[in-house]
Amino acid sequence: MPIFDFKCRQCGHKFDVMIPALEKNKVGCPQCGAANPTQLLAPFNTSRPGPGVRKPKPAPDGCNGCAVAGTGG
Repeated sequence: MPIFDFKCRQCGHKFDVMIPALEKNKVGCPQCGAANPTQLLAPFNTSRPGPGVRKPKPAPDGCNGCAVAGTGG
């Protein structure tokens, strides 16, 4: 079940809720009880591969790597 991050439009309280995606429109603020909070974009981390995730293949011999490797381009 996914975890969604919200911010209350009334009191500004930020909170997260583990709820099925089809029910996220039923969430209310746990602090003031207001309905219809704003859903926030939740960051996620992919820097540490877990079980079953393949590691990148090493560069071939004599290869210095791509000129833009590690620059985000």
